[in-house]
Amino acid sequence: MSRSKIIPSFFALTSLFWMLVTPGTMLGQSASWPCINGHFLLSEGYSAKDAKTDFQRAHSLSEADSLYEKAGLFYHVVLFDSTSHMGRVAKAEWLRLKETYLSKISETILGEWHWVWAGTIGYIPGETPKSCGCTKKMVISKDSIVIYNNGIPEKAIPYQFSIPDYSLGNGSIRIQAGDQCWNLSIAKGSYDPFAPNPAPGSVFLNINLFSGCVCGCRTESYERRQ
Repeated sequence: MSRSKIIPSFFALTSLFWMLVTPGTMLGQSASWPCINGHFLLSEGYSAKDAKTDFQRAHSLSEADSLYEKAGLFYHVVLFDSTSHMGRVAKAEWLRLKETYLSKISETILGEWHWVWAGTIGYIPGETPKSCGCTKKMVISKDSIVIYNNGIPEKAIPYQFSIPDYSLGNGSIRIQAGDQCWNLSIAKGSYDPFAPNPAPGSVFLNINLFSGCVCGCRTESYERRQ
């Protein structure tokens, strides 16, 4: 059972919604833009036999190596019938996976992150601390992000996770940061296409500030320093 059996029912509405976005917002200018989870439906051909196959397949997968697929398969079963015995077991397992995942990623992003690059991938070299003669860092706690510019705290942004149920465990960390929707990822390299290879063991927090943006979206990279 593949994820192709999940149909995004909101794509048509989303397309219309983008048409209503102001030109300034489409160019990446800041605007209030909450995270939208959308709503997904199983395909009409999904059957009780498919649910049983997905249920069995989910139980055979390792959480460490296949969390995204495992959670997705249980989610299929829950969408199909959450009231049956199998559906109730699948829902309990899915909720456990969700709690474990959120706990893990909330710990992963905690700490002090130093800005190393900002720009739009594939357009221009972008900006770095060297090019602007400035510094910036983020200190992330359990419920807020404090932004520092040149060592001075500028603002504190409250945040909460806003990860769609159907994408649990896919490696993308989406948060509602104030009135903006950010997409975060932890990686061994930055988004900067011009950056030299990082030192072994380097860890980066890459942020896609895609709120209200269609093209030329601003991205930022931060490095964790010991």
